[in-house]
Amino acid sequence: MMSLLEKRANFLMAGKFEKANEVVDQMTELKNTKYDELTTPKAFYCTFHQEYAYIKALFIVNFMFEGDDIKVKQATEPTDIVWENRHISSCGRKMRWVIAIILMTLCTFAAFTFLLWLIKKKLMIQFMKTPPGLDCVVVD
Repeated sequence: MMSLLEKRANFLMAGKFEKANEVVDQMTELKNTKYDELTTPKAFYCTFHQEYAYIKALFIVNFMFEGDDIKVKQATEPTDIVWENRHISSCGRKMRWVIAIILMTLCTFAAFTFLLWLIKKKLMIQFMKTPPGLDCVVVD
C-alpha cells in the first residue's frame, strides 16, 4: 500500500493524472482484497497513571490476547509531548482556575472603584472652583 501511495504521489507531481487514477484503482482493489490485514492494528501505545503498573507491564515480555501474540516493549519518548505541569491533578487545575477567576474579578472591581474615585475627585475640584472674576455676593 505504501509503494502504491508513493507511485501515486510521483504521478501527481509529474502531472500524470490518468496514471494516478490507475494507481488509485489498484489501491482500491488491494484494500478490498486485504481489508482485514490492512485494518488490523500492528502496534499501540499505552500510558499508565501509576509507575507500578508501568513496571509490571515491562516485565511482561510476551502474552496472548484473543489468539494473537502480544510483545511488550518500552516506546521511545515522544518529542511532541509537553511534560510541564503533568504533576498537577485535575482538582489542582480547577482550584487554579477558580483562584484566577477570583483574582480577575477583584482586579476589575479595584480598577472600577479607582476610576470612580478619580472621576469624583475631578468633578469635586471643578465644582469647588469659581470662574475667574466672579465673587460670591450675598444679597439680603
